[in-house]
Amino acid sequence: MTRILPSLLCVLLLAATRAPSSQLPWHRSAGQIARTCTHALSGARRRSSLLLATKSAPSYASIVLPLEDLTADLHDATAVDRFLREVSPDARVRAASLACRDGVASFLQGLASKPRLYAALVRARRRGVGRNAAHRALVARWLRRAGRAGAAAAPVRRAELQRREVELQAVRLEFERSLHAAVLRDVPADRRAARSFLRHEPQEHLRRAFYLAYEKRAAGEAKLVERAIALRDRIAHLLGYETWDDYRLAARMARTPGRVLKLLGELDAVLMPAARADLAALTAIKAERTADPAAKLEPWDLFYYDRIERSMRYPVARGALRAYFPARHTLAAVFDLLGGTLGVDFVRLPAAVAWESRVAVYQISDATDGRLLGTTYVDLHALPASYQGFRYVTLLPARKLPGGGYRPEVTAILGDVPPAAPGKPSLLRYADLVRLFGAAGSNIAALLSTAPYETLAVAADRDMANLPAQIFENYAAQRAILESIGVDPQTGASPPAALVEAAIERSRVDRPLFTAKRLSTARLELEYQMRGPVVDTATATQPQASFQALMDSDGVACYDSLWSRLYAQEIFGVLERDGLTDPATGMHLRREILEPGAVHDQRREIERFTGHRLTLAPFYDYLGISESV
Repeated sequence: MTRILPSLLCVLLLAATRAPSSQLPWHRSAGQIARTCTHALSGARRRSSLLLATKSAPSYASIVLPLEDLTADLHDATAVDRFLREVSPDARVRAASLACRDGVASFLQGLASKPRLYAALVRARRRGVGRNAAHRALVARWLRRAGRAGAAAAPVRRAELQRREVELQAVRLEFERSLHAAVLRDVPADRRAARSFLRHEPQEHLRRAFYLAYEKRAAGEAKLVERAIALRDRIAHLLGYETWDDYRLAARMARTPGRVLKLLGELDAVLMPAARADLAALTAIKAERTADPAAKLEPWDLFYYDRIERSMRYPVARGALRAYFPARHTLAAVFDLLGGTLGVDFVRLPAAVAWESRVAVYQISDATDGRLLGTTYVDLHALPASYQGFRYVTLLPARKLPGGGYRPEVTAILGDVPPAAPGKPSLLRYADLVRLFGAAGSNIAALLSTAPYETLAVAADRDMANLPAQIFENYAAQRAILESIGVDPQTGASPPAALVEAAIERSRVDRPLFTAKRLSTARLELEYQMRGPVVDTATATQPQASFQALMDSDGVACYDSLWSRLYAQEIFGVLERDGLTDPATGMHLRREILEPGAVHDQRREIERFTGHRLTLAPFYDYLGISESV
């Protein structure tokens, strides 16, 4: 449950638990960040040199655990410095924070690529680590990281690999800067503003002109996309993989591009009839509105006629639902609901210090034994409007401390809720509710993880990182849940059932069509990186030149989201069957899925929870279609 502690009790609790939130230096200048980060990296380099120079026989105690402590200490020492890029209003602080993040990442990549470290890890594994599952998982994770960094490669290949990695990072950063500059120069609109324009502009010639300008805003950067793909292809070959997709998917649950393409084909076979029906419905609306029986739905029409269809099928006055979801009340209600289900208490600390006075700080503990699970900062107004929703961020992962004891998790939930007028509460749209449940779910999952090491706090299979968020996003599609947490601040009344139902159903309109578009993007990501540096620059809009997902660190982001969604719907089906807010059901989810973290095989954990291997029926239910279509 969410409670407000008296100030004195708050101070005593902070002192008793030694909460790291009370010690974090939030107010930092760019110069302070640079100095602290440089000092932390220098210390990490000295420690790594000593570790690699050790003469003792490599073992878990002499190599693996000191390596884990070294990297965890570096993360801890730079946690605030790397985080401030997310929330600081000062461009210089954000730039220094970003440089610190890149510096830490570069050091860790370099450390993992050391042949001496790889050899020591191999010898340590041969000596054995006993029956401890966390120890075995930690050794396996470090071995995989070192192998994928080229530590086992011949010296010449390893040197080239490091050069290519540096060049790839430079190309990605140049693309990001060019895209940002193009937005400022050519199309002064972020993603949310662009979609809003395309949704509401009634004149097609203006929608067309805007769409083409927006999609071509980085057309000149197509060569950067080509270069990135070429570098990835070379990196993959240097590491012994046939393609970049083979390299990246080896660290994901799917393992191979062939399995992913097979899945996409299976989904297409069922999804495309429903997607075509959605497209036909939108085309019919355009034909009627334009009095043109031969009307064709163009790319710049999609959002506009989708909005019209939603309004026609489920008419709801603009802002009617959000009046029942003031942001701070809703946040507390979501914490109460998920906390009660999963056996967790949220305690708001009124006197805690953060990067802004508006930030709410919570301590989270186990509802049964009172054990401290961690601290969460919530800033409803932190993100730029272009983000569209909420996101969860880990500040300090939970870990065993070198001198003994255990440091609980420190996390943040960041939102892009527009500030309200003085004296008025900020209100959440339905889409905000979905993303809030997702961010809160990811946050609780991180707090509940019993993984004892920072390295094991991250999902072993990268394509499962979004799993907790996608499980709990489904809670926002349950009428009874929204009725229970919504309230009119003036009257205390719950939102009308018909209003809630209409909002939920509106969100499902054209879901097959938009999912089909995402499938197409996922396939495009894979195909670009399976056939070498080939980018089609002859199309009118060159959308791939502004293809940010393709240019992220992995280049398979759309696939990741899709793969975890399949498993999320399987898990949610079990929760829905057994009781979404039932504490026994929540504890089952907590014990089997959320607590183990990356210590055990996640696929087996999910299959044990659901009682069977992956099926696609729950995903098709989520789309509102039948598998027999």
